[in-house]
Formats: sequence, structure tokens, C-alpha cells
Amino acid sequence: MSCYADLLPSFDAVIVTSVPVGGGLSSSASLEVSVFCLLEALVASSSHASSSVSCCAFAIDAMVKAKCCQRAEHVYASMPCGIMDQFIATMGKAGHALLIDCRSVLFCTDDKFIYIS
Repeated sequence: MSCYADLLPSFDAVIVTSVPVGGGLSSSASLEVSVFCLLEALVASSSHASSSVSCCAFAIDAMVKAKCCQRAEHVYASMPCGIMDQFIATMGKAGHALLIDCRSVLFCTDDKFIYIS
């Protein structure tokens, strides 16, 4: 998303939650993914005003989104976390299971196994 920073309109945001700090509920990953989706939507909506920019250019793959959010946790929060929480926050679907092998970054969804190097 940093390469689209010049396309991001200004905005105000407030985060309200009842999740206790350090509650161990994947709250940081959920917040990262939520903010990423907000920024993605803002960039996409700002591109509608310009006929030279296609909204479809900003649809970020769930895997890329998960890895960006993990990197944010590593770099900005100095937390060397794994990828599991970001994976489930970006790829989880209601009523479905998601098989993730975080040792090899292998995951299974919709009868497909995908290995990410």
C-alpha cells in the first residue's frame, strides 16, 4: 500500500473496542487487517474520481495482505509474531475451517493446498 500513499485521501478514524489490551484474542492481527482493508477501500474509492486509475488495480490478494500485516507487526510494533492470526483474519470464512501449517506456510482452503515460500 505504501506505493499508493499519494492516492490516499485524508481521513479521520477512531478505534473503539472492548477487547482488553493483551487479551490474547488475536486483536493486533484483527486491527492490522481491519486498518489495511480500510486503507485499501479508501484508495479504491479515491481512484473512482480519477478516470486514469482503475479501482481493480487495488484489489490486494489475501496472502499479500496477511504478509503485509505480519510485517507491520514485526517492524512497527517490534513483535516477531508468526503468520497464523493474520492468515485467519484475511482468509477465514464463516462456517469453514482453514488448515494452516505455519512451519512451512502451507495452507488449505477449498480443497487446494498452497505453499508460500
